Amino acid sequence: MRGRLQSCLLVLLLSPPVDAAAQSRFKFFPPDSETRPTECPLAPVSDFENGWFSGQLSAAGEPSLYEQSLKQPAGVVSSYRFTWLRSFHAPIMIRIDERPGGLMQLTAKRLTGKGGYDPGHVGSTVNRPLTAQEGQDIRRLFSASDFKTFKVDTSVVGLDGAQWILETRLGNKYCVANQWSPTDGPVRRIGMMLLSLTGWKTETIY
Repeated sequence: MRGRLQSCLLVLLLSPPVDAAAQSRFKFFPPDSETRPTECPLAPVSDFENGWFSGQLSAAGEPSLYEQSLKQPAGVVSSYRFTWLRSFHAPIMIRIDERPGGLMQLTAKRLTGKGGYDPGHVGSTVNRPLTAQEGQDIRRLFSASDFKTFKVDTSVVGLDGAQWILETRLGNKYCVANQWSPTDGPVRRIGMMLLSLTGWKTETIY
């Protein structure tokens, strides 16, 4: 717990302030007080993490999957997103939207800043439809049963690492899993799969 607190304080002291208007545009994550559905019995995103993650997602121009669960957008049945915030490397967000009929569209964004500091702006993007096999793999990995068996240790955090954040919005059901530098397990496995779909060469993985 002490290591986690020290890490949070260091990021607060060293990171430049994120534009408040950008953060308030969307509510990206549910408040701590909100009751979580049984399909997603995971620890909530803390207030500190909410501000940090929201600033990065806002800089990428990403939608709020949580708000979409409250008011579903037309033409998007479900969405899956991996947000990768490495302390000293470019933030990466990979989102997959499923359209009526089963077509899945990949939208990946790599920012120019750093995940533990100023996010910068969108530097490169990938937009493409997934193949039928890729879509099947995504559904399998992001299934509700996978979330039920996630063993995420939220007490593990450090100064030299990365936040791996997974979100799903299936109709009006929203779930989020958040882990610090996982070396194995479902968060790592899903994150690595989505990174592979972008075609980007990512040498520094932590």
